[in-house]
Amino acid sequence: MPATPSAHLQATATRFEAEISKLLLHDSVLPGAAPGLLGPLAEAARNEQLSAQELATQISRDPSAAARLIRFANSPLYAGTAPVRTLQAAITRMGLTSIRRLLLCLSLHGAPKPRLAALRERLAQHWRSSIEVAALSQVYAEHHSALDPDEAFLAGLIHQIGTLPILYLADARPELVGSVEMVDQLIDLLQARVGGQILASWRFPPNLAAVPGRVFDPPQQAETSQIEIADVVTVAAGLVRERLYNDTSVRQSAAWRKLQLDRPDGLELGVDIGAQLREAELLFA
Repeated sequence: MPATPSAHLQATATRFEAEISKLLLHDSVLPGAAPGLLGPLAEAARNEQLSAQELATQISRDPSAAARLIRFANSPLYAGTAPVRTLQAAITRMGLTSIRRLLLCLSLHGAPKPRLAALRERLAQHWRSSIEVAALSQVYAEHHSALDPDEAFLAGLIHQIGTLPILYLADARPELVGSVEMVDQLIDLLQARVGGQILASWRFPPNLAAVPGRVFDPPQQAETSQIEIADVVTVAAGLVRERLYNDTSVRQSAAWRKLQLDRPDGLELGVDIGAQLREAELLFA
């Protein structure tokens, strides 16, 4: 059973959460970061009034982002009979919604790094694990006809998005310099709620906005038999934690039981995600 947070930790967490909520009310793209930090691409990704042609024009002003999206459109997740060579063709193949969400993830990944070295390392860990969870979620979703592998990939990328504003806010707090352990505790306490708040404020659909809460603060309620996006992300994130930290708790989760990974007729536990992982890493290279 997790230890009860100290009064100081709880008070700091309350302040952080209140500040993040206030920033979201003022439409901050990344709470805790300086205004305009992510530039026009992030704003374009969130502007649902832009047509596909207008969005393509915005993206084309950043050759690196355009090249990554074209490369991803040719990945195993989307590959068609002919290779995609233009940004407009990539948008057509992937769909405007997927392009917007991937573009937002690219913008977040490209944000300036925290000043404190330990927090920069936490941020690097965040992206490494998110990319691996995304690739594994995609593979598991492919085995369930009711799930969209593209949506599962995106859900894996954003499942721990609540970590980002906590890292940026901590980097601006002199009293937290040298107290990375406390930052980790703040992440454990807040990322489920903060992640859900961010995704809801960006108008992500409810099934995706609910993913951080389902992964990091699973509801205490009766299980349903229907497998959802949050289930594959929960299992994928749990398997990554198991590999990194020998944490086997995911094997006792409702999501694990639903995916039936321990049954001979269930999914293969040690699936090969090499191809998907390479494509995902190239997207954020």
